[in-house]
Amino acid sequence: MSIPIAPYIEIEGNTITGATNHGIGLLNSIVVEKLTNNTIAGVTAPAALGSRGVGLIMDPGNANGPYIGIVKKARGNKIVGNDVGIEFRSKPFIVQPDALRTDFGTASDPGKNIIGCNSTPSGSALVGYDVNVTLQVTGGGSDPTFAGNTWDHKPVSTITAASGTNGHDVLYTVTASPPAFDLTNATLRVGACPAGRVTGP
Repeated sequence: MSIPIAPYIEIEGNTITGATNHGIGLLNSIVVEKLTNNTIAGVTAPAALGSRGVGLIMDPGNANGPYIGIVKKARGNKIVGNDVGIEFRSKPFIVQPDALRTDFGTASDPGKNIIGCNSTPSGSALVGYDVNVTLQVTGGGSDPTFAGNTWDHKPVSTITAASGTNGHDVLYTVTASPPAFDLTNATLRVGACPAGRVTGP
């Protein structure tokens, strides 16, 4: 499901499993009011494509609108067992109108999202991550928040590098200005990963 330019939308109570390439693609200057109680699982890409399947892509591209791919409130989602769980692409995070930013949980309002086991299957030429950040940030309080979620590790495993190990919780691929996501108040996911997926380091 690719969502082009739109004003404000809500995505609630969906189950997306086994999709190819991506589960939900938020494109251009879209603002998602609520992303709640969705399950995105098993998203992968054929090995021949040389790419990874992503559960949730936030890709504003070259949008000229005032907003840059915001999810105002993500609560109670399950993003498990995809090649990549969540990926931020293309444009730096900027200070948004009305001080809005992507919110997967705060200290006062925990996300209660389950984000885990996102990794490429054994034998893949590429590695996968729970959250992949492929762009810089500009600061100013615009960095997304991920407080109060369930992960494969506690504390959440992060790395700032060109690439990480398959299954890393959070990879910041741009080293010049790494973001400062709030990853506090994490809880530990229990149970085995889906077949072929790993928790990483």
